[in-house]
Formats: sequence, structure tokens, C-alpha cells
Amino acid sequence: MQTLTQYLSELHGLVTKHTSYSDPKALVADISNYVLHEVSEDEQALCSSLLLAGSYEFSLPRFIERTVMMQDKAFVDAKNESLSLFDAYIKRLGPRISDYAPLLRNLLVNTFRKEQSNRIQAATFKPLQRLLNLKLQSMDANTFGVRDLTELYLREFIVGKTSSTARACMLETLGLFALHFPSAMMDKAMSLATIYLETLNAQFKSNKPDMQLIAASLKGVTSLVVHFDGTFLTINKGLGNLYSCVCLGLEPPPSLARYDIPKAALRLVIQHGPLIREYLTEDSEKMYSRITGWCKHKTNKKMRDLGFNCLEVFLTQVANELVVGNRNVEHDSTTFRFFMKNFFEMLAAPTSGVHEISIAIRGFGRFAAPVQKLLGTAELKKMLHALFTFAQRMDTSGQDQIEDTILHLASLISAFANILLEMPEVDESAIDHLATVLASFFLIYPHLHIHQRDKYYVAISRLMIALYAKGTALRTLLSRTLFQALTLTCSKYPSLDPGENYVQVFDQPLYKEYSEMWSHLLQPRSIGDLEFPTELRDSIASMVYAELMQSIITMVTRLDLGYKVVKVAAPADSATAAATAQASTNQNPQQGGDDLLDDPATTVVPNVPKDFDLFLNLVEFCKILLPTTCTSFFTKWVYIFGREVIARSSMFPMVSGLYKMLTVAMKLCESERYFAGISSSSSSSQQIQSSSSSLTSSSTSSSTSSSTISASSSDVVMMQLDDGAGDNMTLCFHLFSRFIKEVIQRSQQYKDELLASCIQLVLSTPKEFVSISQLVAPLRSALRMGLSYLPLAHIALDAVEYWIQNIQRTKVAPYFRDFLPFLNDYLMVTPSSMQGADSFGQNVVFKTGGSRSLLNRQRLYKAVNVKTNEKNPIQEVQSRIIRLLGKIGGNNIFLIGEVNLMAPGVENEISWDSEPRVKFTVPFHDVKSEIYLDSLLPNIVSLAQDSNERQTKVAACELLHSIVLFMVGTNAHQPAPTPYTNIYKHIFPALLRLATDVDQVTRQLFSPLVMQLIHWFSSSGKHEGEDTMALLEAAIDATGDSESPSLRAFGAKALAEFLSWSIRHQKTSSSSSSSSSSSSTSSSLNAKSLFKRLYSLSSHPQAYLRLGAALAFSELYRVVREHDALVEMFVLEIMHHNIASLRLIGDDEDNIGIGEKISSVLLGLSRVIIRKPALVTKPSKSRREHPDLAHF
Repeated sequence: MQTLTQYLSELHGLVTKHTSYSDPKALVADISNYVLHEVSEDEQALCSSLLLAGSYEFSLPRFIERTVMMQDKAFVDAKNESLSLFDAYIKRLGPRISDYAPLLRNLLVNTFRKEQSNRIQAATFKPLQRLLNLKLQSMDANTFGVRDLTELYLREFIVGKTSSTARACMLETLGLFALHFPSAMMDKAMSLATIYLETLNAQFKSNKPDMQLIAASLKGVTSLVVHFDGTFLTINKGLGNLYSCVCLGLEPPPSLARYDIPKAALRLVIQHGPLIREYLTEDSEKMYSRITGWCKHKTNKKMRDLGFNCLEVFLTQVANELVVGNRNVEHDSTTFRFFMKNFFEMLAAPTSGVHEISIAIRGFGRFAAPVQKLLGTAELKKMLHALFTFAQRMDTSGQDQIEDTILHLASLISAFANILLEMPEVDESAIDHLATVLASFFLIYPHLHIHQRDKYYVAISRLMIALYAKGTALRTLLSRTLFQALTLTCSKYPSLDPGENYVQVFDQPLYKEYSEMWSHLLQPRSIGDLEFPTELRDSIASMVYAELMQSIITMVTRLDLGYKVVKVAAPADSATAAATAQASTNQNPQQGGDDLLDDPATTVVPNVPKDFDLFLNLVEFCKILLPTTCTSFFTKWVYIFGREVIARSSMFPMVSGLYKMLTVAMKLCESERYFAGISSSSSSSQQIQSSSSSLTSSSTSSSTSSSTISASSSDVVMMQLDDGAGDNMTLCFHLFSRFIKEVIQRSQQYKDELLASCIQLVLSTPKEFVSISQLVAPLRSALRMGLSYLPLAHIALDAVEYWIQNIQRTKVAPYFRDFLPFLNDYLMVTPSSMQGADSFGQNVVFKTGGSRSLLNRQRLYKAVNVKTNEKNPIQEVQSRIIRLLGKIGGNNIFLIGEVNLMAPGVENEISWDSEPRVKFTVPFHDVKSEIYLDSLLPNIVSLAQDSNERQTKVAACELLHSIVLFMVGTNAHQPAPTPYTNIYKHIFPALLRLATDVDQVTRQLFSPLVMQLIHWFSSSGKHEGEDTMALLEAAIDATGDSESPSLRAFGAKALAEFLSWSIRHQKTSSSSSSSSSSSSTSSSLNAKSLFKRLYSLSSHPQAYLRLGAALAFSELYRVVREHDALVEMFVLEIMHHNIASLRLIGDDEDNIGIGEKISSVLLGLSRVIIRKPALVTKPSKSRREHPDLAHF
């Protein structure tokens, strides 16, 4: 705010001549630009206090008060600019200006009284009118001084010497007083009505009428009649005179440059058409000509739109008058024939333009009731058929055709609704036509300007009201159209015709564009001329919601989410990348998809990429719409929705979008308290069994689950929803409870975006499902990953805040020490280091699906809409953490965590060797300096792994990469062991962790480096060389890691690479006369060292170590099977130890997939034996166990 303070100080300095600045108007313009465009929302309160507060000596009101008597042109311009700033600032703040409203009101009134400049007097009215239209609760009639101001303005208008502009502003402001404070204007209403009529009559009869006074009088009358329409009835010929003035206002002279008068006249008819209905009907032909002239205005679009709105009101009033029959029958028939003939001619004439057609369509709709009364239902059906025929000619195959459709479609829908309101029933053919019309609307919706959409919402609300009373017509129409609408919503772009180039580039994904449309469909608009009680609105909304949920479930069950694993050497295309981010499985998804988890070099491709694109967008659409719109309706769909999504997740467990959809369901259940009071003991075992069997049968075949929903009609589904709500709740509880526990176990094998989705689901579950002890591990993972993906940090904080608010503190407090230390890293982060950490796929491994062009548009959309002063996302997380620490009180001491000098990450103060080893010589010109890097290495490794600032982390990674290459290179030709053995024992485990880091740059640096080190150290000719074994031990430890699935997978891959390159080096070093068998026998030394360590892992009591051994064997047997000597020596003993490991699974508390992985290994080894039986049936002395297959 220093800039604003300086501007205001300089402005006040001009008054006392203490500044060299000479242009006060330009200075006020600078202030205006700053406060309106550069001040963020967080700074708005401080800005308002500096700009408006009367206690601040340099505020802008103080400037106006000090210069109120100065008539220098420069200060007059500055005051005028200041009043314009007040108007714009009030508009920006809206109701938040209430604290300063009394001050501004007094300032504006006093300025009007004291100011000698007519220009400044007139300028005080706009901010005052803006305050009035805000309808602030703190500003009642007494506080605003309405009676005093009314007396003041009436006196000044009658006897004052103010300018015509100020007089016009007075008339308009007095009308606003009558509109907003009718009780205070009771005794002034008649006087105001008389003044308005006299002013209008005088000005219209004058040779030089004052256009400003005419427009202001019409505006004032429009405001006055809202509460005092009877005043014109008491005045002699008052209503007739008013109508005559309106007619004159609609027929301005051709030389009129501004449209204030016709605009005010049109708005008067729009708002008060029923008051002058009789006059409109008697003068219908001439008034029709006047209004349609504005509808066909060639240059001013706003006047055309206003003219069409006025035409709607005019036709409605004339139609109502014809239905009531207050006039002579012959006159009514004449009027009716005139309009109907005009409408038919316009619609049928080939020369009719778009405006004439639009007028005809509106006319047919509004005259539905007179047609029904005067001609009967048969003629009404003919008129409806004529409109359907016209609708069939509408084309949406090109940009020009779409623009024409946009002009007429809303009017058509509204006309259909009005006609159907008068018909006793709706036949199937009409519903078919309506379905086609709505399909056109859904197709063109993204092309509609935001201001064009409102009339479509109103038209569709009217159509739904009309069909609701016609039996099942509305439900039938919705069932035929909403699935198509949902498909368009989830599409990449509106591919109306791939050959056309008319499709515009949308600034956000289509599901975001369509989400507003769905929100309005689920919340129908209130319509002034139709009764729309709350019960009817809720009933229609419930029907739309039911069809939407059915469509979502149908799409989930019908889409082919199958995929297959492929080896990739280069980045996949957009469809593959989308599938990679959302799915991770093998060719048989029911087996768990472990191959992908074990092999970082593999990825998945969808069987049907288009289906996957639709599914990705469907997930994002559900995340936007369902939690915000008609949330109470979701409780009826919890069981059906959850059952089908869980069934699909059982078929495709690696599709993260399914977990995201269930996360939405869990959040909705919690917000609606769906599971409140339920517990695991609230249902019988029979119900649990039926729930499980239902899920099993549902997940057996995708076609079965698809037909479950698609084949059932709306009535059947609604019967399922209404019957047994309590039983469904109980089944839901056990269905979700079992699934959540399975996800907790699954997530221990997952990584990257899939792991994030599972964690999000687990942490979103209501407290009734799982205990906090089961959620601590996912919470720690979320906080660890949240440093690179901030939305996950928000999810973790949401979970903690939910526990504190809804669970007894004594049950939560024991777990603070387990996760609070993870929050410390967030508080140490600077905003500049977290750029890009709020979205997947930029500087982290996580990626969202979708095409590259769509992703670029999303980034562009975010970049355009981010304000320069907006709070950084990490600052929001830090603020939440600070508030959370305050809530938990004394328990926040656990933020520090336990200090262990030997723990990984804090050992950087302990030397890795007894003497310095890593010497780097810097060749200066005059001297060669020797620098030992040993003391720096622990800190470099720590920063590379744990630094919260990304720039520091990347720099440390690059330095560590260079040091490792330097160490290897300087001792490349020295005999083993090298002097770096002790250092390697610390560096190699860190390199493996960095090779699986969440940061993409880090992975790209160290993943190839680790493989290159394996290639190098596996060439050692010494059996169990110290450097080689240091690398091998690091890879084996990584394979048995209990926290990181990525590290386990990469460790197993590294072991397979180690064995493969050991064999390759032995073949290269052997003489050309040596057989390959002798080479393989020589290479078995490294294999024995490797397998000896893995056998100990496979029999270890810790489950994750045995899982690591199984992962390693699944990679190694692929290498072993290619070399007969290794097959002969190791296959039987590998099978022996894996079978022994399989026996230990029964002692495990949790199932983490060891059995599935060991079964896969045994199956692969069995295939090797079947293919090469001779190698295992003959006894061999090289085998350490089982002389042959017969003794196995």
C-alpha cells in the first residue's frame, strides 16, 4: 500500500502547494488504476481504509472536502475523476462497502450542496445511485436520510438553477428512493407522478425537448410504479398520458444519436406491461410495428436484445387479453388474425431474415393460449408441427449454421414449452422432435456467449415445467437426451465435422464449460409468468439428477477401461500418456498389475483410447459437479453408484479415476451425514454376505455390470432407490468398509499418481469406516508427496482437521507424534521454490490425462486468470498448518520430531571415512589447489534427497551426479578395491532413492546413472569385490524397502540388470576358444552371491523383505532362462525357496501381494522347465540343492 499512500500524499500536497506535481486529474487517474486493477482481494480492506476512511488525513474524501470551494479547472477535473472512482470502487466492492456507505453518502450530499460547478453536482448522483442499488441492510431510510434528500432534490428541481443534467439525475434518484424505500415515500408518490407526467408532456411538446429529462422521467416512472402503480390511476387520464409518452419514446426522431429514451421506454413496457395491457391490445398493430422496428435494428445489438425482451412482454399481454375476452369478440378476432397471419408469413417467406424468423417463433409461442381458445387443439398441433418442421431445417454442421441456430434455438424451445402448456397430452413424435432440438442445444452450448446462456436456461426450465404435468413425458425426454449430453460433456472438443475448421479454441476443458449447464439443469429457474413452487422445482431437479446419475453409471460400465503393458523407449502419445497416468496394470488386470509396478520401463496403453479420454473427463466432471449441486439427492444413489464403481475397480484396480470417483462419493456421504450413527455391528452377517456376493457377481463380467444399469428403466431404478433405504445404507457401509481396507493394502504397492488417488480416497472416508491407526500411514505418505503436489497436502490437512473436529481429542492425540514432524518441511519452504507444485506433470512425475493441446489450453487458462498479487499456494498451506498447530495446543511440540543422530537424513555431520578420499585438483594459473569433497558429500546427499527448495535440490543433484562420475573415472583403471568403498556404501543407497524420486529432473539424472554404475561394477573380476558388493547390497536393500513401491520396483530391475551385465562381461573377457558354457559358469560367481542374499530375504519374517525377494525373482528369472548353465544350476533352488516363502504368507497380518507375485514367479519357472526339461532331469554337481528334478 506504499504506492497508494504516496499517491494520496502527493494529491493532498497539491492543495497546499507542497509538491511539484501539477496535474491532479492525472494523479487521481493513477490512484484509480491502482485500486481498481492492481490491489488484490487480500489487500482490499487496507486499501479501503486508506482510500475512504475519514480518520486518515490523506484520504480521497478529505481531498474533495478541502477542494469543494476551488473552481480551478484542474481541481474540478480532479474532483470529477474522484467521483467516477467512487462509482467504480463501489461497483467493485459491492456489499463490502457498507462500512463506508454513511461517510460516502454524507460526502456526496454535502458536495452537491456546497459545490458551485454544475458538472460536479451532476457527478455526485452516480455513486449515490450505486449505493442505493446495493440495498445495504445497514442503510435504511432513516440512515440514508431519504425524506430530507427528497425535499432537497424536489426543491432544487422546482426552483433551483442547476443544469439539466443534474435535474435529470434528481428525477432518476427520486425514482430509486420510491423503489427502495416505499414506506418513506408514501406522501411523495403523487407529487412525483405528477412531476414525471408534466415533465414528459412538456418536453415532448417542446420544439427543443431535453432528451436527458425525458429519459430520466421514464426511468423514474419505471421505478415509481413498482410500488405505486395506483397513483397513475387516480390522476385524470394519467395512465393514458403515460402510454402516449411511451409511444412517443419508442418513435424517436431519426437524428437521435443516443438511445436513452427508447431504451427507457422499452424497459418500462418490459417491467410494467400488465399495467398498460388494455392500451397495448387496443393499439396492438401500431405498437407491434414500433417494437419490431427495434427488434430489427441494424447497428445496435443491445437495442435489438431489449426490443425482443419487450416483444415477449407485449405479445404475452396481448395474448392474455385475448384469452380473457374483455373486449368485443370481433375486435379480438381481428387482432388475432392480424398476428397469426403475420407470424405465418414471416416463417414461410424465403426473404425473411433472422430477426423476422425470431419474431415469428416468439409469436407462435406466446399465442398458444389464444389459438387453443379460438381454434382448438387440432390447430395448436398444426402450429407445433410447423415449428418442428422449421427446427428440422436448422443445421449445426458449420460455424455459420451454428450462429444461425444460436439466434433461434432459445426462442424455439420457449415456443415449444408455451404450446405444450396448452396441450392436454404429448405424443411420442413430439418427444422425438424435442429430443432432437435439445441435442442441438447440447451441441452448440460451448459456442454460446456467457450472456446468451441465460435465456436458454429459462427456456429449458419452461419446457421442463410444461412436460412435467404430461405424465412420463419429461422422464422419457430426459432418458433420450442426457446420456448424449454427458458424452458431449466428456468429449475432448465438439467434433461436429472433422473436415470443418470452424471450431473455436476454448479457454478451458469442455467439462468445465458444460458444468454450468448441468448446474442450471439441476436447479431450474423461477419463471415470472408461471407458477413454480418449491415442491415442483425439487421434483423436477430430482428427476434430472436421477437421469444424470444413471447416465454416469452407464458410461462407467460401458466404457472399455482395458489396457495392456508395453515397453516404451520414448514418450507415449497423448492417448497413451492419458492411460499411463490413470491406469497401471498388466494384461490380466484381475491379477493385480504387478508387472508394471516392478518395471519402470513399462507403461500401459488403453485398448480403446477414446473410451479412456471420455473416462478421464467424466472423472473430472464428477469432481466439479456432484459435490456442489443438489448434494442431498446423492444419498439415494450411494449404494448403486458405489457398487458399480467398486465392481469396475475390482476389474481394473490400477485405474485411478475410479478411486477419484469414490472419493467424491465419500465426501458427499460425509457432508450429508449419510453414515452417521452406523457401525460394523449394525447389520447381520447375512446382509454382509449378500453384499459381497452382489459385488462379486457384479465384477465377474463387465458386460454383466453394464447391462445391470443400461437395461433397467428409470422406474425400476427408482423402485430400487425407494425400497429398503435402511438396508441399502447398511450394505453401503460394509461394501465401502471392506473396499477401503483393501485399498489401504493395495496402496502399499502403488506409486506416483495412482498412489496419490488411493491416499485421497482413504483420507476422505468418514470416521465410521476405519480407525485412525489405519490412516496414519496414508497420511504420512500424503504429507511426504504433498511437497511436490500441494493438493495432496490440502487433502491431508482436511483429514487431520476432520479428525480433530469429529473425533474425541484423546483418541487423536496419541498419533500426533507420527505425522506432525512432516508438517515442519512445509513451514521451511519459500514460495519461489514451490512453483509448479500445484499441478501434476510439470516438475513431478504425476500426470493427468488428456491430449497435449487440451493440457496446454488448461495451462494457458490458468496463466491468464492468475492475478499478480494472488497468494502463493504454499502460503495457503502454511497458513492452514499454523492454524492447525494452534488448534491442537500443547501437542504441537511433536512438530519437532525425535532427534536421532544416526537416522537417515541427519547423518550429514558424521564422517563417512576415517581419512579424506575424494580429492579434486583446481588448476589455477599460479598454483594447483587440492580440495577434498568428503566433508561436503553428506550435506550434498541430504540436500539432493530432502531439500524443500527445488532449485537447491536440483543443484545438489547435479553436483552429486558430477562427483560420482568423477570418483568412478579417477579410479577406473586402479585395482580393486578402490579407496572409495566406505563412501560408496553411503552414496549408492542414496542414488537408488534419487532414481525413484518424485521430481522428474532428479529421476532423469540418476536412473540412467545407476544403470551405468551397474554396467561398470559388474565387470569386476574379483569375486565379491567390495565396491561391487556395496552396489549389490544397496540394490537388495532397495528391493526390500517397506515404504516406497517405486524403490522396490527399481531395485528389482537393478538386480536383473546386474546379473545380465555380469554374464555379458564374462562372455567378453573369455577367450574366443572358450565355450559359452564356460563363460556362463564363470559368471555364476556373481549369480551365487546375488541369489544367496535373495534366499535370505525370501525366508525373512518381515513381509516387505519377502515381497522384495519375490519382485527380484520375477525380474531375474527372465535373465536366467536365456542361459542354459544358469537354468541347470539355479532353477530348482529358486523354486524351492519361493515355495518356502509362499508358506510364510499365512503368518502375515496384511496381504500385500506376496502370494500373487510368487505364483507368477513359479509359473514362469515352470514354463522354463517345460521348455528345457533336459537341463533339470539329469543330475549335476553344480547344483547346491536338489540333484535333479526327481529329488525336488
